[in-house]
Amino acid sequence: MGNQAPTTNVANRGMGGVAAAYNDPYTVNYANPASYSFFQSLQEANSKKLNSGRIVFNIGADGQGRTLTDKSETNKFTSPNLLFSHVMIGLPLRKDWGIAFGVRPITNINYKIQNNGRTFDPNSGKLIDSSSTLYEGQGALTWVRWEQQLSLKPVNRST
Repeated sequence: MGNQAPTTNVANRGMGGVAAAYNDPYTVNYANPASYSFFQSLQEANSKKLNSGRIVFNIGADGQGRTLTDKSETNKFTSPNLLFSHVMIGLPLRKDWGIAFGVRPITNINYKIQNNGRTFDPNSGKLIDSSSTLYEGQGALTWVRWEQQLSLKPVNRST
């Protein structure tokens, strides 16, 4: 681990989802595609051919926990979740040229709510019928990404 910066997803989640425009050769920063030109790569001497490079693989998960309590605080429902966050792969193509691809869910929903009720006669106030309604749904929107970055001017990599 050493001096490696935290992954972009963790850094952005820690700031409430605000993106950080930093570059790190050990991270695919999908919030800053310009950082892809910083993937670690070595060229052959007197050539533009890539001699070696480091492939970057990032995968993440989000842990969430929610507790729902009714107004009388007699009923409580707790829901812990571990959800897939992202998978990204970054490749150096040449010095100052990188490519990244991966998937990241944008939205995710899953709900099941049951409402039990009674219908009363408005005139007499007597019970007419009982009913049970079930509201259920699920779905997701996923972002598939393929991006590349080419740095057109020399970059000072002394830091």
